[in-house]
Amino acid sequence: MRKSTGQAKIGALSTLAMAPIFAWPVPFLTSPPLVWWLDAIWTPAGARREPALRPGIARRLAASAAIGWAFGFGYFLSGLYWLGSAFLVEADRFAWLLPFAMSLLPAGLALFYAAALIFAGLLWRPSSALRPLALATAFLAAEWLRGHAFTGLPWNMLGYALTMPVPLMQSAALIGVYGLTFIAVLVFASPALLADAPPADAPPADTPPWRRKAVALALPALLLVAMASYGSLRLLTAPPPGNRASTGDVAAAREMRLRIVQPNIPQRKKWQAGNADWIFQRHLDLSRNGGPGPHGTLPGFSAVIWPESSVPFLLLRTNEALSAIAELLPEGTRLLVGALRAVPAPEPTPARRAVIFNSLLVLGPGARLEAVYDKVHLV
Repeated sequence: MRKSTGQAKIGALSTLAMAPIFAWPVPFLTSPPLVWWLDAIWTPAGARREPALRPGIARRLAASAAIGWAFGFGYFLSGLYWLGSAFLVEADRFAWLLPFAMSLLPAGLALFYAAALIFAGLLWRPSSALRPLALATAFLAAEWLRGHAFTGLPWNMLGYALTMPVPLMQSAALIGVYGLTFIAVLVFASPALLADAPPADAPPADTPPWRRKAVALALPALLLVAMASYGSLRLLTAPPPGNRASTGDVAAAREMRLRIVQPNIPQRKKWQAGNADWIFQRHLDLSRNGGPGPHGTLPGFSAVIWPESSVPFLLLRTNEALSAIAELLPEGTRLLVGALRAVPAPEPTPARRAVIFNSLLVLGPGARLEAVYDKVHLV
């Protein structure tokens, strides 16, 4: 039990590498223990220290799964803390579900990491310098499954640790987040090799132990340097390679002026009956920024941006709101607004007459709808 608690704490600490803290070097401290824990299970010396592992591979795989599950439980419990706020929006109805949701979901997601360490155990070769590679391969498979199984929940993949500093993030353009996950585990787990000692029965080697370790660590280190170099070069070259944007497009983008509106409305108030009017009015007032006239200080701005689900009603079906937006926007300014959108159901029934989308709408002069982007995959 004590070991499981420690493994869960190590997993929880790993989330410090993610938003909003972005302490990306932390996994250099939290990933090597995974290698050492597997070493303790899969080496003959580990089996001697743990008599329960002697009967065979099944118990070793079970021990590996337990480590992965405990690490994953701490990781997801810490990383998904924000979900608890959803149960407090209508606390009188849903707060009692908070402890169940905040423990059962991490427990379920941790099964993917349990599977990762089972897979890694099958690939494990004691004293091999390729052990971090086996671990990276296993987590790559587990994270891919987590992103696709049961509609997928790819939240805080291990590869997100390499999205800050920004140059490291750029490699995602080549290998995607799953490639970042593979590299992250490989790089962060490699320092575990520094603790390797040659087996007692190994013949004397011509190469000093420190040199063997340096060679084993060189490839992951060079990989990280290559990612940072590529990312820095990519950020310095605009437009991107391939001439995807014309010189005129780039110049226009540099001259663009945006106003981003954040009304800071608590979720518990947003969907309460009777609040819709003042919530919408707050968005209008902040967009004008207190300036005189119907447009306030908006003339000269390219776009105004409102948050996701900005207003608690179907904007495109509310003529009064569209008229107010038409008055708000001066010529040449557009509104990008997150809003719910309803379309007729393909096969209407009394219980389901419309399909609701969480959408991004682009409204132009006269509040005319110019573009729509719907979330296509909800988890």
